[in-house]
Amino acid sequence: HALAAQGKLRLNFGGGAANDFHAFDDRYTGWVAVEGPNDPDGHDYGFCLDGKESCGKPWCLCRDLTRERFPLDDGSVASILTEHALEHIKWEYWPHILREFHRILRVGGVARVALPDYHAPGAVRRVFWNTTVAAEHRILGGHHAFTSFASVRPFVEASPFEAVYWLHYWDGSALDGRPPSEDEPLPFTRNPIDYGLGFVKRTPDHPTMNEGVTSVVVDLVKLAR
Repeated sequence: HALAAQGKLRLNFGGGAANDFHAFDDRYTGWVAVEGPNDPDGHDYGFCLDGKESCGKPWCLCRDLTRERFPLDDGSVASILTEHALEHIKWEYWPHILREFHRILRVGGVARVALPDYHAPGAVRRVFWNTTVAAEHRILGGHHAFTSFASVRPFVEASPFEAVYWLHYWDGSALDGRPPSEDEPLPFTRNPIDYGLGFVKRTPDHPTMNEGVTSVVVDLVKLAR
């Protein structure tokens, strides 16, 4: 609350005990991580138990943003970052989460959202037509939303954010809603990313950190109260 009062609060949703980035990477210094509880389908993330306020680190808090209003005033957050976290949350909760992101951000603030790109070439696309693979991603990986530019765009367009900048994604717009085959070529959009607004590990800009994994990366900007 002190950082919020000073207009300096930056929140990293999913950036706490799950990855422990703060322990070795100063690009996350100054960000307060927010982790969620174990999901109702039984995937145990191991650090936010019922009634527990902290992830065990002084810079990490536990909150269930899917069902409650975040305990911060309107316009009190300078920046929001979330990398490979929202896919662990079912689509039905996304409208509420994006409304809360918009509400707590100050005017001019950016919510940077990075997600696994399930339209990336290769075996990852099997989740769309192989039920066994899909179950593995849900049960072992805890992924409830198989995210891509095509699947995320309707939620972004329906959100209160007034400006949207799509930075990285495999473009499946021409597929007309069908899933791509494993080797079907799709164009890749790669716009420059200012990592000073929020560091994203899983992009082609950092190949030694992520073994070639790409992400859907989009900046959501609040322009009005």
